[in-house]
Amino acid sequence: MGYAVAETLQNSILARKGERLRGHLFHWSKLPGLTERAAYRILEPEEQLEGFILGPESNVLGSYLHLHFGSEPSLARQFVESCTQWANREILC
Repeated sequence: MGYAVAETLQNSILARKGERLRGHLFHWSKLPGLTERAAYRILEPEEQLEGFILGPESNVLGSYLHLHFGSEPSLARQFVESCTQWANREILC
């Protein structure tokens, strides 16, 4: 727990795969079977997988990592773009 540096493992509503982000971890847990859905690889202070994303077209991102939006201004822009895309999606019934 504490301040962390993370690398995104897949695209999400906040960031694109491969981006390095800073934040604060305030809890942790292990969810067996979700490694392929992990949102982040925590690089510092200790390497571990963190968070999860449900599918590439999903707006679900769960994480204990509180991202510092001031450390990466594109986070807010990506979030607004994701919300706009989700609101404008076609719902197939």
